[in-house]
Amino acid sequence: MVYVRKSVWASGGDFSDPILYWYAIGVGELQKRPLADKTGWRFMAAIHGFNAESWGKYGYYSEGEALPSKAELALYWQQCQHQSWYFLPWHRGYIWSIESLLRDAIIKKGGPADWAMPYWNYSDTHEKLARMLPPAFARQTMPDGSPNPLYIVQRWGLGTTPIVLPADDVTLQALKVPNFTGVAFSSLSGFGGIKTGFSHSGRVSGQLESVPHNVVHVDIGGQQDDDTLGLMSDPDTAGLDPIFWLHHANIDRLWEVWNASNPKHTNPTDP
Repeated sequence: MVYVRKSVWASGGDFSDPILYWYAIGVGELQKRPLADKTGWRFMAAIHGFNAESWGKYGYYSEGEALPSKAELALYWQQCQHQSWYFLPWHRGYIWSIESLLRDAIIKKGGPADWAMPYWNYSDTHEKLARMLPPAFARQTMPDGSPNPLYIVQRWGLGTTPIVLPADDVTLQALKVPNFTGVAFSSLSGFGGIKTGFSHSGRVSGQLESVPHNVVHVDIGGQQDDDTLGLMSDPDTAGLDPIFWLHHANIDRLWEVWNASNPKHTNPTDP
């Protein structure tokens, strides 16, 4: 079966779109699973990053709660690749993994067998609402009045309601960068980043990781005060926010756009 990712705004960005409705259902099912369950929402989020203090502060972890084994913690948790040429391929696999888990949960609840993760194309100049957080993520309840799994409190943005991303933060200058692999800081960091070893945290972001990826994270998460960051503003909590996955589905799409836009735009082949 072919799975096609579609724009979150293609059908209005709300629960009238069955893709978003079933996304909420799938997220809700994964959220019910224990922290140590490798198919659960929190386990998957912890693959990106985990901090017991911040997770506990927001109610995602309770002291004494069963954790995965030490071997599983070392193998799976806190593995996200940033400021590295592994940034794009690592997150591609990461999205594919949770997309598969969500699809399985959705099918078991009676949803479509061809469900695929939507993407948030906030750079679309043909959609007047493109930079606004899609309404399905701002509503506290589902159409039947039950709690909305896509809504979270810790999404403070830039202090405005609804959250709207600044136009300067979603520019696509990165698509003009000719080389995937960079060699230095700033404009020479390449489209995909500097060649590194497997790195949970490096020093230099590639151009796509810098803009729009990094700034969109902070624009959505924001902060309540100096000690209280929104989930999306901190890599250790970002995967807990359902909008995270639509953001990264778009970053993944932009990698494909870059590949297709110029025959000279090629991915590394260095083993």
